[in-house]
Amino acid sequence: MKSTSTKAAKIAQPRTINEDQFIEEFNPLANPNGDSNGYFIDGKCVMLSTAGADLELVKKADPACVWTMFDEESDCDNESDDCNDEPSGIVISNGFSWVNAIGYIITEKPAPTNQFVMVVEG
Repeated sequence: MKSTSTKAAKIAQPRTINEDQFIEEFNPLANPNGDSNGYFIDGKCVMLSTAGADLELVKKADPACVWTMFDEESDCDNESDDCNDEPSGIVISNGFSWVNAIGYIITEKPAPTNQFVMVVEG
């Protein structure tokens, strides 16, 4: 009987970057359907909505170039030192997700396939 072994893909540590690093490293693309979604980077609307023509563009894009936007609310009272690392506001992560998504971004450059990247404001 032939033995098969599967090696798990090596997963890098999760990485948190700010919006400037995100722009420089991945180059978010402007929404070709217009600017009605309201998330702008360098004067261009980069957010695609979760329905309609925008969602169709997301589905057709290279999955490694799709990022999901979330509205992250912190449970912290902002007076505790334990809250310094808690994200709040818009959080962007690589990959496509339906759950709690408020929109999507397509980038020119793909995200690493073996690493979770989270973009936080600041």
